[in-house]
Amino acid sequence: MRELRTLKRLPRSLDDIGGLRVARWIRESTAGQYDRYGPASQPEQQDRFIERHGLRDTGLVFQVAHSGTTVWRSATMAEMLAEARAGAFDLLLAGYSDRWQRNLRRTLELLEDGLHPAGVALVMCDRRILSSDPQDWDELISEAAGAEKYSRRLSERITDGYAAKFDRHDDPGGHAGLGFRRLPDPPHTLEVDPVTIGTAVALFERYALGNISARQLAAETGLEATRIRMILMNPLYNGWIRRHRRTERETRKPAPWRSNPPVSDELWARVEEIRRGKTRGGGPKRHDRVDLLGGLLECVCGRRIRNDGTFGDGRHRKLHSSPCDAWGRKARLADTIWEEPVLAQVAGIAVDDATIASVVVVLGSTKRPVEMDRQFRQRIERAVGTKTRAPAAGRERYGL
Repeated sequence: MRELRTLKRLPRSLDDIGGLRVARWIRESTAGQYDRYGPASQPEQQDRFIERHGLRDTGLVFQVAHSGTTVWRSATMAEMLAEARAGAFDLLLAGYSDRWQRNLRRTLELLEDGLHPAGVALVMCDRRILSSDPQDWDELISEAAGAEKYSRRLSERITDGYAAKFDRHDDPGGHAGLGFRRLPDPPHTLEVDPVTIGTAVALFERYALGNISARQLAAETGLEATRIRMILMNPLYNGWIRRHRRTERETRKPAPWRSNPPVSDELWARVEEIRRGKTRGGGPKRHDRVDLLGGLLECVCGRRIRNDGTFGDGRHRKLHSSPCDAWGRKARLADTIWEEPVLAQVAGIAVDDATIASVVVVLGSTKRPVEMDRQFRQRIERAVGTKTRAPAAGRERYGL
């Protein structure tokens, strides 16, 4: 059984923390820093602080490899907050102020909305800052702001460094992708790796057949589907180096291997064609286009469905790319997962002569003439003819 909490209120100074139960917060920016260097200095700071103030170590350690600017949304942070609300510890020890996180706004939110209401205070051991001590509040804000400022400046320097390398050496910077490697000598520019490039090209060739998805390729190769999609979108394989600038539009340069790219122009064009054909939604919203199904279709859970097959609720769009669990797992895995719910609702739409007449009046009042191409006319004809009960005479009268 978990030990009951003895803390009734937040400590007002370090003199009041003797005997409290502590948990440890250890953060590095990347997993590689754990592997190569290890966060040994952080536990040492925490050990000394625990011994100096007579604290009780619960053995809880929340260790995460995550950027300081976004660690607030990590699973480890959520786990730590859950344990704090459950009363597992009274103090959270961060060995160094910048190892907590590098985000001033989220620091204040986590303290005021998460830890403090749960009766837990944060301690920055190196600065001897207690988050619940009013005398330490200004210094805590200063440390959090300084950590974020450093992170922002570092990001700017890295961006500028990559831009300079792009200008001078025609190199995009960053990690070498599958099929590429970096030269061992400065400036460590990118080159084709003859040992692994065949694996990458095979992905393009397999995908170009048109009968396989990135997810199926992932199952065949053991690579992540997200990584495969990024490979298929990367123009490096076609001999082009691309870079996005903060103040400029996208810039493209021919790669040193442009004369003989691993992925030929024909293969690249074929993959692009297939990718575009499979893309649903996404991209900038065209305000001059009318969503014919907008507001008409709803999932059984109550959320509206867009005509590209996703939910209109932005918070759930990434979580629900198919109908909710009300249709069951079998239905969600089927190729025609949307047919049943869409047809059930579209079949009930009725368009009479008066409705068609009002639509024609509205369209006729627009400043730009409305031109219907052959494909669009066929879609309207098919929709009106099979999914509505509009009289045939009314459809012929208005050219539908």
